[in-house]
This record gives sequence, C-alpha cells and structure tokens, in this order.
Amino acid sequence: MTDEIRELTKKDFARALPQRQRERIIRGQIDPAKDIAALRRFAGLTQEEFAEALSISVHTLRSWEQDGAPPRAPRWHCFASPPATRESSERTSRPRLENVTLDHGDKRAQLCEAQRKVCDEYGVAYVAVDLGSKVGFALETQDRLPVNGLRHPPTDGTTGWYIWCGEDLSVDADFFYPLHTRHLLDRCPAAIRFLGLPPGYRFLVAGDLVDVWFDETLLSV
Repeated sequence: MTDEIRELTKKDFARALPQRQRERIIRGQIDPAKDIAALRRFAGLTQEEFAEALSISVHTLRSWEQDGAPPRAPRWHCFASPPATRESSERTSRPRLENVTLDHGDKRAQLCEAQRKVCDEYGVAYVAVDLGSKVGFALETQDRLPVNGLRHPPTDGTTGWYIWCGEDLSVDADFFYPLHTRHLLDRCPAAIRFLGLPPGYRFLVAGDLVDVWFDETLLSV
C-alpha cells in the first residue's frame, strides 16, 4: 500500500519560497527591504498578525511590503533567529520612550530634549521647531485617539506639521486651524515629543502604541 501524497493547497503555494531565500531566512539573514513579505508568508501569518508581532501598524507593514522601506526599529526580536547585526541589536535593546508631559517652565529646553530623544530613538536628524511658529491643528478633533501627525517641508513661519486626533483625516479646507506650537502644550501634549522629526515623517500615538514612519510623498508639495 503506497502512502497518499497530500495535494498542495493555495496556502502552501503562497508560503513557498525560492530555496536560497528560504535557507537564508531560516539562518536569520534577513534583508529588511526585500524579505519582509516573503518572511510573513513563510510564517503563515496575515498582515494583521504580522504587524502585531512586529509592534507596528498594518498601514506601516503594507507600505513596507509595497515600497521596501522598513520602519526605523522593527521588532525583530519576536523571531527565534533575528538577524545578528549591531544596528538591529542596538535598536531593539533601546527602552521605549515614555509619554512626555511638558509644563510651562523652561518650555524651550524641555521641548528640545523630548524631541531629540525621539529622533535618537528612530535614528533620524533632529529638525527643530520654534514655539512661535505655526502648526496646522484640527481643533474639532481634540482629545480623540489616536493622535496623528505628518510633516511637510517647513515654510516661513510654519513648521510643516499637520496634527489631528481620531481615525479620520478630512479633506475639508477648514479642517486644520493655524496654531502656534506653544498652544499644543495644552491642546495636544502627546504630539510635542514628535515635532523634531524631519519633513517626510509621520507619527501615530495612542497611549503605549507608538508608530513612526517615513512617507516620501509628504516632500512633494
């Protein structure tokens, strides 16, 4: 009696990888720009499951798979065999930054310190903002979650930042209101520490959930 050979399913084909790529991934030699989609399929995970394992948003994962641009600090240590590189070990060993609450005493020094910490965390240049410069803030969304921000190149008197709260970003012309940066200390303190990120960056924060990623389209304005 011969053993029955199981028929391959669509899921099996979806998980199939070229031999060299499969062997390299098994050894933990992962190319973040090229292997992320293959690694997810090899693990048999959905985008939602894989994003949760990496502690990033599904939006960030989709952009990563499509554009080959990984976030600054993917959580590689959730795998049994992470890539053994100095850079990845340094980034994953860094403690999570706590939410920073600023008072009105010595605002400028506290602001710069909080923002530099975030830039160091994600390995990007610090691009300062002035408390007297303006941001676009969606006043009607205040106090909702998550807090979202994106930064275009600054222009005279503005930081380039647009910040809103909640799930929906409106295209209405009056959605954003020009606000001096100092007023965010009261209206949206959770956004303060991200304002030193360079143009082209976005952030999303809701309590302990933090996501920061680069969006090249923000530079084309």
